[in-house]
Amino acid sequence: MSMAPLPVPPLDASLERFLRTVAAIAGPGAEAAARAEVGRFRRGGAQRLQRELERFAESEHEAGRSWLSEEWSREYLRVREPLPLASNVAYELELAIAAGDPGDEEWAAEAIHRIATVHLAEARGATSPEVDARGTALSMEQWPRLAGGIRHPRPVEDVFLQAGGASSRPEIGVLRHGRLFAMPVGDESGRALAIRTIAEQLRRTLALADEGGRGLRAPGFADAAYLGSDALAGPLEGMLSEPENARAYRRAAGLLFVVALTEESADAAERLRALLVEPGRALVRKPLSYQLDLRARRVHVHSEHSGIDGGTLVEAVRRMQRVHPRAEDDEAPAAPVELRWRWSSGARSALREALEAYRGRASRIRVELVRAPRIPEERLPFRMSPDALQQLVMTIAQLRAFGRARSAYEAVDMRAFQSGRTECLRPVTPEAVAFGRALLDGGARPEGLRAALDAHREWVKACKTGHGFDRHFTGLSMIAARLGISEPFFACEALAAVRTDLLSTTSLGAAEQIMRYTFAPTTDHGFGIAYTRHPDAFEFSVSYFEPGSEQPARFLESLSEAARLLNGFIVGLSDSESENPEMTTE
Repeated sequence: MSMAPLPVPPLDASLERFLRTVAAIAGPGAEAAARAEVGRFRRGGAQRLQRELERFAESEHEAGRSWLSEEWSREYLRVREPLPLASNVAYELELAIAAGDPGDEEWAAEAIHRIATVHLAEARGATSPEVDARGTALSMEQWPRLAGGIRHPRPVEDVFLQAGGASSRPEIGVLRHGRLFAMPVGDESGRALAIRTIAEQLRRTLALADEGGRGLRAPGFADAAYLGSDALAGPLEGMLSEPENARAYRRAAGLLFVVALTEESADAAERLRALLVEPGRALVRKPLSYQLDLRARRVHVHSEHSGIDGGTLVEAVRRMQRVHPRAEDDEAPAAPVELRWRWSSGARSALREALEAYRGRASRIRVELVRAPRIPEERLPFRMSPDALQQLVMTIAQLRAFGRARSAYEAVDMRAFQSGRTECLRPVTPEAVAFGRALLDGGARPEGLRAALDAHREWVKACKTGHGFDRHFTGLSMIAARLGISEPFFACEALAAVRTDLLSTTSLGAAEQIMRYTFAPTTDHGFGIAYTRHPDAFEFSVSYFEPGSEQPARFLESLSEAARLLNGFIVGLSDSESENPEMTTE
């Protein structure tokens, strides 16, 4: 099915939207300087760059890509930082599995069966097309990551080694005590093994892992993968010169996914934090590495973000929920096999030192959950977007905690376009700031709330039609680099301020497939916020560095207080207000 091409936004519309964002976060002097920069850009090379980008977009569409595809991939694959501290994401999933008896591997086996059924469908080319609620076809370019593969570190730019087609006996990886085992999960036809068969395989794997205990720990590749590419590429290249290591690595790349088995009693926030950053819990260079907590009956997944976004994961989990497990027996599959790597003594010493440095950085990550009561829809005086309300809470919290609002990023799904990923919505608008200040001062008016919600709605419409300015400016900058043009606009202070996100935020809507998730902040002083709509509450999963992030205790307290103030204002609106014409905000 032919997909709509990702449009190149009109130049003037992007520049004006940029200036409105600057107006929300900067003082009058900075706003005037930004207008001067935009004027110089308009009079200078902007029109030429726009024309060249439009021509490039046409040629890329004819080649089956978007004008952003290669640059997007390049930006991710050139990240040199440890992936858990840069772009990877940890999610808690809802697979709708009935709880089993304590210690019973049947629960874990059913989870693996459901997960494997969806992954194996992709491996054998049987994934059905995805459409949204309106019946619009969505890009399927992220789905091949469910067939396996691995992000391979290189000195300048990583590459993704895609797994081949479904093997005669598809395998998954099982992580236990830091050791990685290859375990058959499918039969020769590419179907997932029955639950009883998987349960028996798990028992065999656990026996092997527990028999050796923790003494055989590495650093194995699962540990070393937490390092940044510059630290890992050299030792890995040396390791792969050994034939046994190369065979083990190819087998690891071919695994459909990895599962770590744990027994823990930590709370929800700590489980997310640990899965995101603690070595031994995931193979973080695989697209998806699941964690099954046998004690708490919780399913999590660690995602390598360069090739798969949350929207695709939501649909994958929805399909896992719909799997009807089969009960028939299978032929006895092959026994699990441990994948071992042999490092030279020099590489082992260097990796251990680098891992200690990584653990020191990772220990600064904190994750907190803030829940705010949600007003039932029937009590709202007019229709309000849940997403807009949650973003407004975060803007008000900024104003209360810091006395001003700085730049925030919100990801918007763009898979309705060819090769679409996400667009950047800038939720801190002049209208949101004005309403937030009035609310904190006790002078908020209904029309101020309407204006703030309308401004967010307009941003959503712009992003959904491919008219955000962030990606547009990335494309223009890319064209300038290709033409050898040094354009001052892309280095101006105003654009740097807009792109320095105090809050990096994203939402996947209701907690029906993904309960909550977390990721590292994009700035050392900022916050990463994944917000989720639960039936009775809005939940904000907030990550930050300590030390590093700016007044985290005050900001977290301000989130709760901002939600309380906004709820009180909405509930207190008069009956006559609720009788005004309905306002659609999304």
